Amino acid sequence: MNAERLDRTRSNELDPIWATASVHALQQGGTQGAPIVHEDDREIVHRLVDMPRKVTGISRARLELDHRTIKARESSRRSYALNFKYVADQPEDNPLLADLFFGSEDFRTFSLSHREVLPGMRRKSIGSDLLHDAEQWFAALAAARGEPLLLKIPAAQIGVIHWALQNGYEVEPWDKSLLERIQNHPEQFDIHDVERPDTGVGEQYIFPKNMRDQNIKTAIRLNMTKTIEASKEG
Repeated sequence: MNAERLDRTRSNELDPIWATASVHALQQGGTQGAPIVHEDDREIVHRLVDMPRKVTGISRARLELDHRTIKARESSRRSYALNFKYVADQPEDNPLLADLFFGSEDFRTFSLSHREVLPGMRRKSIGSDLLHDAEQWFAALAAARGEPLLLKIPAAQIGVIHWALQNGYEVEPWDKSLLERIQNHPEQFDIHDVERPDTGVGEQYIFPKNMRDQNIKTAIRLNMTKTIEASKEG
């Protein structure tokens, strides 16, 4: 993380008590007591956090954290995801400014499954600020559990790889040589825009050279990881 980014993060950092309080409530009573904001046959969504948040370029915004419990279709096993969001407090067309979905892979590993920033709000470090808020919450969770957690960012796009590296994530050891090749010898790969079906926006994905079927599913993916230690305030 560069010095400018670090200074900006510190100046906009929340008091860790917001994370500690919601983690404590979750550990004590699960989602009981948290308001339900959505429910259908597939999932139930509880809102764990809803608080004012300073967001660049927005006069009034909020930080929301939703706990999404997803019931598997063919079993009674339940999984869950944590959805961190910045939303405009006085929305005009689209209140959602940025959001991150972290799915639970196991007791200590959470993987980023979705990342989105409103097009007009990009290149303002909003995605990084939201990621930092999420990491602060996971640090409180690590403190409550008494052990570090692992965050993963699966990255198939050049932009996501750079974003993860800038925020202190590292590629897994067995992929370090591949990352070095992508960074230093991009001509050895096919790197071009592929339109994402969920947003309709083209992003630069990485493919093996001359691969015949080049789509989002066949792109090269690197797992970027960061160990989240327990917060001192936890």
